Amino acid sequence: MFRIRDKVVLGALIGALVTLGLNLVDYLFVVLKIIKWHIWQMSGSLYCRIGELNTLPALAIGAVTHISLMALAGVIICYVLYYTGTDFYPVKGAGVLLIFYISLYGGIISTGIASIKHVDVITNGFHLLAHLAAGLIISFLIVKFADDKVWDRSQSDSTKNVKPHIAYLKPNNTIYQVNTTAEEHKVKKPTLLRRFKGW
Repeated sequence: MFRIRDKVVLGALIGALVTLGLNLVDYLFVVLKIIKWHIWQMSGSLYCRIGELNTLPALAIGAVTHISLMALAGVIICYVLYYTGTDFYPVKGAGVLLIFYISLYGGIISTGIASIKHVDVITNGFHLLAHLAAGLIISFLIVKFADDKVWDRSQSDSTKNVKPHIAYLKPNNTIYQVNTTAEEHKVKKPTLLRRFKGW
């Protein structure tokens, strides 16, 4: 099975792909007039006037914004699972996306920065559920497609306090060698006679 070792690539790729799938469902709900605003329109409203949100440039800006944010959310989920473990990963994934939705969309739009000032309850509720579902799916796919070494912290923990081998000369003509355990060992400076003797 295809596995990914890099945590950033893993989270960003899965986050972007999952949001593309959910955006298609979102678009279907807009066409059926179940919800009023597509998530790309809501993202685009941060930059464009409300009368421009149906234009291709505004939708492109909104798409790039939302996909980038979801890719970032995927990376954050991956690191949350890395540092806290994969137990209860659906709860952790949904929690990250819940924070994203509340802070980025609920917070920003409610402040009046975006051109969309108010969003109806049905649209808000649908997008909230969509983001929770995205968190569940992203966390599941991260666990499924992550290489086993992604969760291995033994190597990073063992090398956290490792220092390189350093040899330096002090004024008393004694060479001090510092090894990986940060212990200081004295090594006598080789003289010309010792070199001839094979020291």
